[in-house]
Amino acid sequence: MSEKVYTAIGLDICRRMRNWARWWDAYENGSVLPSSLAAAELGTRVDRYREAESPLLFGEGRDTEMGLRAVPARYQHVIRKFWLNEGKGIRWNARQRAIDDHTMATWLIYGHELLKNALRKRTAYQRAREAIARAAGAGA
Repeated sequence: MSEKVYTAIGLDICRRMRNWARWWDAYENGSVLPSSLAAAELGTRVDRYREAESPLLFGEGRDTEMGLRAVPARYQHVIRKFWLNEGKGIRWNARQRAIDDHTMATWLIYGHELLKNALRKRTAYQRAREAIARAAGAGA
């Protein structure tokens, strides 16, 4: 069932949500670093070489959090719990929420659609603000 959800959600949102989960973990533990310092912390030591991890994108994590806050609570909670406990699967997450696994999968898929729409709106709003600022700067 998890594969069905991952396929329906899409690779880009999966990458974004994994980044959000890492950002949330750092945020909750009070260890959110400026992006210039975060680059030094990336990677896992393997013997004498450093194996690169995917970078933690703080701005994207924060934007995803703001988008999540725009999603209705029912879907927001399910999305948060799923990504913060990703390795445990849909059945485990559904039991924690005391709902059927098919309901959990449906709420996840629909919730991610709502999240994508919220993120699109935030992006459009930000681009409009930048365009207004450019126009105001050019007219001055």
